[in-house]
Amino acid sequence: MHYVIDASAALGFVFPDEDDDRGGRLLATLAQDALSVPAIWYAEVLNGLMQAQRRKRIGVAAVDRGMAYFGLLDIRLDAGEPDMLAIRNVADVHKLTAYDATYLELAVRKQLPLATNDLALAKAAKARGVKLL
Repeated sequence: MHYVIDASAALGFVFPDEDDDRGGRLLATLAQDALSVPAIWYAEVLNGLMQAQRRKRIGVAAVDRGMAYFGLLDIRLDAGEPDMLAIRNVADVHKLTAYDATYLELAVRKQLPLATNDLALAKAAKARGVKLL
């Protein structure tokens, strides 16, 4: 199968306080499949790891493990040019950040399910008919 994964879902695997049964099941599913991401994904994930380390939520070893783990996944950078007008419209209609709207636009454009831990993004995805994991 093929999915779109946002930074919130990816980072949920690294943060021990977000580790739960749902996350474990999602991780088992996603580890076997292709994951499409927009270009901002890498910066968002790295920023999330760095901010968590700076706030002492995780240590350096967890940052390194997270980066190594993400390197093992079948991450596929979206080769299509993002449609900025579509992203803006999605963001406006659903009151999302441009970052979150980028993931939703990709899921809609590629007709792929979306993995997210972001409640506003999940609500918008449901409204657009996008399957959630």
